[in-house]
Amino acid sequence: MRKKIIILIQNQYGDIFQNHIGATHIQKTLLFFLNLNPGGGGDCQDEKSANRASSILYNTYSTNKVYSKTVEQLSNNLCYATTNWFDKKRVNWLNKLMNCTSPNIVNKYSIDNILCADLIPWHTPTFNNKIEKYVIAHKQQIFDYVINPIISIRQQATLKGLVFAKGRAIERILLQLIGKPIQQYKNGKFEINIFKHNDAFIVVFVGGQGMYLPNPCNKKYLSENNTEGNILLSVAEIIKTITDNTKLRT
Repeated sequence: MRKKIIILIQNQYGDIFQNHIGATHIQKTLLFFLNLNPGGGGDCQDEKSANRASSILYNTYSTNKVYSKTVEQLSNNLCYATTNWFDKKRVNWLNKLMNCTSPNIVNKYSIDNILCADLIPWHTPTFNNKIEKYVIAHKQQIFDYVINPIISIRQQATLKGLVFAKGRAIERILLQLIGKPIQQYKNGKFEINIFKHNDAFIVVFVGGQGMYLPNPCNKKYLSENNTEGNILLSVAEIIKTITDNTKLRT
């Protein structure tokens, strides 16, 4: 029997927490993504919306009353704004990553091959100082219900021991929750900061346009720690360096 992915969230306020989207069976998962989850979301995502008839999230959950089944249904619905967003900005990147490491093989992955968890499991119009302070004040819950569940199952993904994230805001949060990154790469446009937590590596991309991730095949990144000399590496090569380098695991 395939093992279902279930991340438990206690919800004392009656809101619908959207704390993860994507894979519903662990065997299919290639990558894990950790997200911040800002953005208003609109009627289609806001459970408190006065226009509940337009809320796919509310209607799906109110029909089945089961969180894991709600996630499974929404993850298969590209009309749902969150699923569509991850398909364009994360699944497409996954396909590029896997194809640039195997150029003679054309891979085609879907939303069912990634698992995306949110540090803030509800949509917020903007990420500001108030929200950042809230996250830090509740860091134990963040660890217990978001980071640690992802970390605990990351070895079962195809790219074992790796979690990916994007944005300066999430980097600032991880600096306070975990500490300084153990490795950094830069190319003038993007930074890649690698954090270590419980023998797993969280790779945070900072810079570029919006929430898009950098082209994983371009050899443009130089190690700030000078562990590879002056050799320019691609994101795909940096990922291989992380997974192969036993020094990073000490």
